[in-house]
Amino acid sequence: MLKKDNKVFLIFGNSLASLISTYVLSVNKKRKIYLINPKKSWGGHFNTPIIKNKKFDPGMFLFEFDGFTKENSLNPKFYDLKKFSNTQLYSSKIRNFINTFIKTVKIQPVLFYYNKNFYNDYLISNDLEFLKKDIHGKKIFSEVSKINIKKLKSQNIHASQKRKSSKFDKISFNTVSIANHGATFHRLFIEQFCQKVFNDSTKNIIAKFHRACWLPLFWPETISNLFIKKKSIKAINFEYSLSDVATSVTSNILKKICKVKNIKIIYINDQKNYNFFLKNKVIKFRNHVVPLKNFIFGGDQNDFLHIKNIFLNQNFEKASIGIFYLITKKSNLLKNFSIINFIDKDISFYRITNQSSVEKNNNEVKLSVEFNIDYLNRLNKKKIKIEKLLLNHLNKLSIFKCIKDIQHELRIYNKALLKPTLMNSKNYNYNYKKMKVFLYKKNIIGPSAGFYKYSFNDQVIQGIKYEKK
Repeated sequence: MLKKDNKVFLIFGNSLASLISTYVLSVNKKRKIYLINPKKSWGGHFNTPIIKNKKFDPGMFLFEFDGFTKENSLNPKFYDLKKFSNTQLYSSKIRNFINTFIKTVKIQPVLFYYNKNFYNDYLISNDLEFLKKDIHGKKIFSEVSKINIKKLKSQNIHASQKRKSSKFDKISFNTVSIANHGATFHRLFIEQFCQKVFNDSTKNIIAKFHRACWLPLFWPETISNLFIKKKSIKAINFEYSLSDVATSVTSNILKKICKVKNIKIIYINDQKNYNFFLKNKVIKFRNHVVPLKNFIFGGDQNDFLHIKNIFLNQNFEKASIGIFYLITKKSNLLKNFSIINFIDKDISFYRITNQSSVEKNNNEVKLSVEFNIDYLNRLNKKKIKIEKLLLNHLNKLSIFKCIKDIQHELRIYNKALLKPTLMNSKNYNYNYKKMKVFLYKKNIIGPSAGFYKYSFNDQVIQGIKYEKK
């Protein structure tokens, strides 16, 4: 009869959180760690696509070590999956860990394109200065000035109550945004971007998860102070990898793991090769009987079906997105930028990322153009070839000397982006409850950790919390 082996750890999944937890647990050389990958790649959506023999990030990928909180070095053991965690509280820990694998540097301020002009970005950087000069600025100020702050707080839907009020779990972002921003700001600068990303209305987006659409939620006082006190909030700074793509952090962690003697990586491509047995709080794997507390699940919810054959809900609303990868000479780029967000209705894409913006000694630039397939098809009434339509819209921006001097490749990802809707939240949480019957809930990390609790920063914290286990 096999004895329980407390020194053996099983980590299941290909996620970034799986890789990080494996790496930090392996510091104790008395342990034997099995990292089991049911897929062909690593990192989930933090992987590195190869386009025309060059490494790219899959769209915008930035490091956010900045924020509004003074405390930024909280111990990861306080990270609570039950709560709507503020990863900024751990930003110094995240930075220190990431900087052991790649060097990062601040990028230029993010921009957004609106009414044929470029402005400092409000969507992800929170820079509202553009409103002072906007033709709708006075109307926006008038609407925000009429908002009853006391009433808003008594209803528990003031922007400051997002992390504490259960109301944000139940009502739409449309309701909360109009209540805090006024109807005009919402219509011009919130609703339209949501349509471009998800081809869906903010009426269907849960208020708590507005950041899943890269949409901000400002306090009414923040907008009004911009006009009264001429005072704006601090814009957020972002960083990017200094000498490689940002997602190379995934491959760099994997390279280190492959050199560690007490880690065994196992690739399993079909369910018949799995030999798990969950009973009485132990897992049997190969010649080991492992305590359930030593089993860490870092896969997506579908991966769990390889471990236990149970019913999981598969009915999720997802958006289909496309990424148009571009390569051109640096001299062909007329505008120096890091990222540009687009809210204008008649432009088919919602973001361009210059993935070479921090490179100084490279004569070419790599860019990615992100768009929603269904939104683009709404605009494409003449049924023009997608690549041609995107190039036509890029040409109108006057950011390239010659659009013909661009190499490009289109990648389509059908039903790839989970929408932060109430139905999706209910189905996701239903699956989570079914899974945690068989697992230690503290050991569910990565894409199964919780609804929209699998951002880059979330997964780093979920992994490094095992440092002193």
